Amino acid sequence: MSNILIIGAPTIDDINGRKAIGGPGLYGGLAAISLGCKAHVLGPLGSEDPSPMIIYKKLNIDYLGPIKSGCTYTFKHRYIAIKKRRKSEIVCRSSSLSVDDLKKLDDIDIDIILVSPVHCEISPNLIKWLYIQNPTKIFLIDLQGVIRCFGDNWVSFFTSMGGVYHVSSDDINEAPPLKGVVSYTHGLEGGWVFVNKGEMFRLPRPDKIIEDPTGAGDIFFVLFACLYAKSKSLRSSFLRSAELTPFLLSKIKMKVLNVSKGVL
Repeated sequence: MSNILIIGAPTIDDINGRKAIGGPGLYGGLAAISLGCKAHVLGPLGSEDPSPMIIYKKLNIDYLGPIKSGCTYTFKHRYIAIKKRRKSEIVCRSSSLSVDDLKKLDDIDIDIILVSPVHCEISPNLIKWLYIQNPTKIFLIDLQGVIRCFGDNWVSFFTSMGGVYHVSSDDINEAPPLKGVVSYTHGLEGGWVFVNKGEMFRLPRPDKIIEDPTGAGDIFFVLFACLYAKSKSLRSSFLRSAELTPFLLSKIKMKVLNVSKGVL
């Protein structure tokens, strides 16, 4: 069994007027558990509303903290059916992670590290530091929050790094030219995977359409990570994760909804 660490803030999401708990640790954590991986989550949570921590615990996701003063990251997501695109607005921002927060991970046995910020909770310098400190681990970065935080300047922070990246067409118009492996997903169109050796292959279009795809990218990337940790095959792991994501997303959303009753 692999142990995955997901670094990203728990969130409170307003999705087309419906309130829900979210964050990469929630969706990704449940995806990891579905494949027999142990999920640990590190991300700042505001003391004003710790309800995500209650949900994570109920779902057997190991939330490591830290709890900081202030609010929890809160998003307003609006899905535009005609354009099949998402528009997101940050309503409240939580505090950022520090080196001391990351050093608390030294005693935890981890095989996979996924850095998946929702906005600015971890700086590019800290991501680089973490990457250098963990040369033997599978290291993944979801770029969504980095792009939200730094806009067009984000790419300059990662040109010298390897690893495995994920980004979607909601956040950028084309796959970025980075070292390592880049998975670029495009909603109903499927996606592409690019490898720095020149290899490229297509990700299939989803067989099942989900009206609210919040969390799909988190599930897809964590499924890949856990599958790859076992098989060491990029192609088969990405293709299998793309196949599983739409079906697992529906199950996870129902599970979270049931556990959230009486908490939100």
